Amino acid sequence: MESIRAASGRPVYIVHSRADTRIDSTQGELLAASARAAGVDVTTWFPDRGEHMQVQAAYPQEFEERLAGFFEENLQR
Repeated sequence: MESIRAASGRPVYIVHSRADTRIDSTQGELLAASARAAGVDVTTWFPDRGEHMQVQAAYPQEFEERLAGFFEENLQR
């Protein structure tokens, strides 16, 4: 959690599938909450499908659109 708190001033994008059986999605939620509490600008997406590291395969178009949108918005700051 210390590393995410150190990201203050930089936007962070967290994606964590609710279907992940390796690492429960509540871990992603806790990470996001910790970052927000430290003043980090956090964008999250918690999709319903996709095993561990498989969100891109489960949602290829949406994954690309969301990530591109995040970069477009935040690289212009």
